[in-house]
Amino acid sequence: VKAVRDAIAGEKEVQTGKIHTAHSTYAGTVFHDSPERVAQAKEISKAGRDSAEGQALIKKYGFSSKYAATAVITRYNLGDTVEMQFFAVSFGDIAFATAPFEQFDTNGQEVRAASPFPVTFTLSITNDHNGYVPSALAFPHGGYEVGQTKFVEGSGEEFAREQIRLLNECKAAA
Repeated sequence: VKAVRDAIAGEKEVQTGKIHTAHSTYAGTVFHDSPERVAQAKEISKAGRDSAEGQALIKKYGFSSKYAATAVITRYNLGDTVEMQFFAVSFGDIAFATAPFEQFDTNGQEVRAASPFPVTFTLSITNDHNGYVPSALAFPHGGYEVGQTKFVEGSGEEFAREQIRLLNECKAAA
């Protein structure tokens, strides 16, 4: 919003014109836990993750939270890939690149820096919600988003490259 406001205020000259779009269906590779970890998560689920027995199993198996056990089961049931829709829209010097998940800012910055447009917005959770997609920098540190993600390490950067490709396609059409 600030970039558009600054452009309108004359701090940056922005040309608007014909609308160009690009679209792709992209398959993201799902992260799968070890069979042992899946069995532990299923045991927690069977006991009831909110029950005293479930809470004891969460501690016993070293899950960070009851949600981490649920994430293991969710990933297990997804299969090897998840298909997602990516879009880019441009008009003149302004562009939007969408992501059907919650994109880490590191990857959003990568998209904006590589965009062929002077004003580029990255939009998360657009047309679908596939959870968090942490940047590769986040994986060694763990945390909630890394524990909950459906996708393998490096997916954030791979998806950013797809957004950049779509932005370049819009630029080529202009």
